[in-house]
Amino acid sequence: MAIGAPIKYLQLAAELRRGIRGGAWPPGSKLPTEGQLAADHGLSVNTVRRALEVLAAEGSLERRQGVGTFARIAPDPPGARRRIAVVLPERSCYFPPMIAGI
Repeated sequence: MAIGAPIKYLQLAAELRRGIRGGAWPPGSKLPTEGQLAADHGLSVNTVRRALEVLAAEGSLERRQGVGTFARIAPDPPGARRRIAVVLPERSCYFPPMIAGI
């Protein structure tokens, strides 16, 4: 392997990630088997397995033993902000500094 060349399993993980985020596999849909992905990409099953492990660890897909590998909702990009809501029956009976902090 040439110096600076991307590692094959990371290349495959990036390609699959783009497919999941791009809608090729909507959330809940089943991805091809490890063997099918290996044949389609000209890689070993071990390389495919490592790529799928990377995606499972980041939450982009879910692996179910004996069932298959399924796309999940794409994770938020780094630095993304989330909103939360707090529903209170009334403001006066709670700690005002806590509510102000929220």
